[in-house]
Amino acid sequence: MRGCLEFLSHVEQLFGLVLNKWAYNAYKYGLRQESTPVAAFYMVSVLFTNIHTCIAGGNEVSQSFGCAPPSLEEYLGQD
Repeated sequence: MRGCLEFLSHVEQLFGLVLNKWAYNAYKYGLRQESTPVAAFYMVSVLFTNIHTCIAGGNEVSQSFGCAPPSLEEYLGQD
């Protein structure tokens, strides 16, 4: 059970990381289901967060797992 809770904590950290970097995703008045592509905004935010993680050499979650992110070229499939 402890392993599941630890994993859940890391997932929550990743959601927080995306929302902190791209605050527009947390702005409930700017994201309306009928008038804005909410899922597309979030997916692009995740992509940019992953690119930032590759360039920065990691984030809090990758450090806690003890693994380095791929290079930007590897992540984008340009290797």
